[in-house]
Amino acid sequence: NVDREVLQDLFRGFLDKLPKAGKRDICQALNGVAKFGLDVGSEDMKAIFAAYRASDLDPTQAPLNTWYLGGLLWSLGKINSNNRSQKRKKKNLFGSHANAIFPALLSDFADRLGRDKVDPIHISQALAGLRIRGQKKLDQDKLKLLVFRLNDLAEKGACNAQVLANSLSNLRKMFRDVDGDPDLQRVMQNLFRIFAHTKGAKVNEIAQAVSAVTELKISVETFVLDKILADFLAAHARSSEGYKVQYGGPSIGKMVFCLSKLSELPSASLELREGLVEAFEELPQTR
Repeated sequence: NVDREVLQDLFRGFLDKLPKAGKRDICQALNGVAKFGLDVGSEDMKAIFAAYRASDLDPTQAPLNTWYLGGLLWSLGKINSNNRSQKRKKKNLFGSHANAIFPALLSDFADRLGRDKVDPIHISQALAGLRIRGQKKLDQDKLKLLVFRLNDLAEKGACNAQVLANSLSNLRKMFRDVDGDPDLQRVMQNLFRIFAHTKGAKVNEIAQAVSAVTELKISVETFVLDKILADFLAAHARSSEGYKVQYGGPSIGKMVFCLSKLSELPSASLELREGLVEAFEELPQTR
């Protein structure tokens, strides 16, 4: 393991050489900051993205593909989360220049959708970073391009449970309500339906997805709800004791809360809901 102070010094050295950094250099550096939880300030971020945009004028710099852009946006989301942690309490990392950073990155990503071979994880990572600004601060049409492309990939079986759960969770934080957009509502419903039939979902991922459709007021068919509740209980039963301690309680609590907000539950679903209560009562005791 590399000492954190050594990594912090390396990052300071990178900042000193920002004028010579290319976009890929910046992506890799911020990925390291995100993964290792390094310190970065608002002025640092401002300087980094000034250098990022300055590289647009360099004819030797090729545009970033969705692999780099998705990773960059994920890194920004993770850095923001790190800086909002209890230890640091820095709430204005991006400041007013966020109004330029995130719309520009969304535009770059949307422009590459028709040119690159897009992996669904690229879109999921992009949404993880874009949620920092929320839907009101972003171009809705470009944002929907990402959602619709994700749906296309999901329909082809290209998305695993983690990608779908994370994407639905991030979209919940960005849109809040999709009642006024029938196309978006249909796609979100379809993403959840595909998730419900995707094998290998963990309890926390199922709870994430159910929470998303509940908060977004997405209609869920009875058979889909029954299946996902049964899958949740089966996944919980297969989980290790340690996993149940870490994720079991919060996930079951989230599921029960979400189900309380859904009306007209059929009797079969009510039986499954009782299974959630029993699973909660049987959780391992922690000291």
